[in-house]
Amino acid sequence: VAFKALRKWRSSGNSDFASENMYTCMQLNISTCLYTEDEDFVLAIYNPLSQNVVSPIRIPVQQGKYSVVDLTDGNEITSQIVPIPKSVQKIPGRNGGATDELVFFASLPPLGYKTYTVKRNSKNTNINQQATAEVSIDNEFYNVSVDKNGHIVVKWKKQNMELTDRKSVV
Repeated sequence: VAFKALRKWRSSGNSDFASENMYTCMQLNISTCLYTEDEDFVLAIYNPLSQNVVSPIRIPVQQGKYSVVDLTDGNEITSQIVPIPKSVQKIPGRNGGATDELVFFASLPPLGYKTYTVKRNSKNTNINQQATAEVSIDNEFYNVSVDKNGHIVVKWKKQNMELTDRKSVV
């Protein structure tokens, strides 16, 4: 019922949207949505509240680079890729192959919806970011920095001690 109503409502302004098939992802709580994992897609997000809502949206996707465009004004929305934890990926009954989630903030009107298009920018899955300089913050007791390898380094100034977290890669 919601599918037919939303299609009729949306088709009055944009005939391209009326031709899109609409699906509901009922397993987002375990980061599974087969419709968002392999292809470009249109995302309609509904706000049932009587006030504006700004909410983070998490969509399971395959590794890669994506762009999110607000179809209302055509502006690209800032987004990022966040890895799905291994413990979630191993949940029994989880059939999806998504390894990451695409996260962005959606500003939704009261008792309304917004539509976004999500497109995969490239098939290149090797995204390497390397720090070019050491980044740090400190006070009179500590110095916390990220070294050129992406490891967090904590130095205690008063006791001349240093701790490097080699498991973290920033």
